[in-house]
Amino acid sequence: MARQSLNVGAVANDGTGDDLRSAFQKVEANFIEIYANTAVGSQIQIAGNEITSTQSNANLKLSASGTGIIELEGLSFGDNNISATRSNDDLVLNASGTGKVKISGLKYPSADGSANTFLLTDGSGNLSFGAPTGYTFVGDDSTGTSVPLGETFKFVGGTNVTTAVSGDQVTINAALTTSVFTEMDAGNIRIEANDVLNTATNQHLDLKTTGTGNVRIQSGVGLDYNTTTASSSAALTIDQFTMATYRSANYTVQVSDTVNGEYQTSLLNVVHNGSSVFFQEFGVTFTGSRQLATITADVSGSTVRIRAVPSGSNTTVYKTFRTAIIV
Repeated sequence: MARQSLNVGAVANDGTGDDLRSAFQKVEANFIEIYANTAVGSQIQIAGNEITSTQSNANLKLSASGTGIIELEGLSFGDNNISATRSNDDLVLNASGTGKVKISGLKYPSADGSANTFLLTDGSGNLSFGAPTGYTFVGDDSTGTSVPLGETFKFVGGTNVTTAVSGDQVTINAALTTSVFTEMDAGNIRIEANDVLNTATNQHLDLKTTGTGNVRIQSGVGLDYNTTTASSSAALTIDQFTMATYRSANYTVQVSDTVNGEYQTSLLNVVHNGSSVFFQEFGVTFTGSRQLATITADVSGSTVRIRAVPSGSNTTVYKTFRTAIIV
């Protein structure tokens, strides 16, 4: 409703103004409008330069109509956006005193950091400016070098060695010729010229294979060592090899009776023709009053088996060292 004005006439009591009833009807209508649409009849109080909600713990809401926005000096509020309204103005959020600007649980520093620093978190929502550490690269000689962030770390090749970097992968290619490596260390093993050395003081150099593999010399000779323990007088297999791989073998056999502390050693020569095996044990030597076991050989399927026939049932350990020549 538009504001209703009272007609007071041109001069007092000239009879041209509103009568008393009509005048108070207009006053009443204006007051109804005021109470219905202003802070007077709502839960808002306007006093001095403050606008206050009079309802306990109630929010103070400023709402625009339709697509309109709320404008304050230099700022506009619309939906979930706060914008600066003056051309090229910054939007500045400042805390008071030692307070921090806090957004979504993160407290931001109140002053700028030094050049080339980054925002770092302490893991508890507090952000500060700092310089992140770089990376330290250490060689197998324990000598390290620190590379700051932003620097370039280069992989350098050498004679017959090239390097390449693509994405997160480093590729090192080496042409393995006799002139590339004159010495190589792996743990306590050193390959130097044509020597294989154990660099640990007074330690053996062990050549071992996995599974049924053998250590081969040159490619025509295979070496193997095996240990078997039994506590029975029944014959047992203490080693075996495939006939298709080896034609003949020479064994050194050691037998140990762990109960009586007696020992035996012998040599065994074995050869086969593809279907039958031929063998001879000789040089049988033992420390006790009797031979601990007789060593024989037989064929089982495609395998030559080395068999031991114990002379008793004491716990006995059989150790064999085989030198075999391929077919």
